[in-house]
Amino acid sequence: MLLSKLGNEILSRGPEAVLPQNLSPEWLGRIQKMADEFLDTNFEGGDCRKVDFTADPVLSACVLEILRHLKDGKVDVQEKEMFEKLTLYVLSVTVETVAKQKAIDLEPPTLATIFDKRRLREIVKIRPEFEPIIKIICMDGA
Repeated sequence: MLLSKLGNEILSRGPEAVLPQNLSPEWLGRIQKMADEFLDTNFEGGDCRKVDFTADPVLSACVLEILRHLKDGKVDVQEKEMFEKLTLYVLSVTVETVAKQKAIDLEPPTLATIFDKRRLREIVKIRPEFEPIIKIICMDGA
């Protein structure tokens, strides 16, 4: 049911609609809850990643929509790549949520930069309060 609603309200508008800054407050809140669950489930106790990962189908649909755009409609994603893209998407959602809550002005991601780790590292340089989340997912060495 939620996937259907996502399709009707967001995916039908194209890949830019799933960028965190373009989500309605309602959708950003829903997806943030899924993002929190993704981080809690897949990054715990100092482990950088569990062997098998779990992601809500809504998160996966958002990432696949962006990948479909970036890969000219051809989406054949290996598990490792999907996990990495999901993680980067989740971080972008979290950054957007915090930025809106605290009225922080940050450059939002584009379709071309949402999966760019350098973008997140630059955010940490500008706003060090985001550093703990980067450490949790072990991206600092990646």
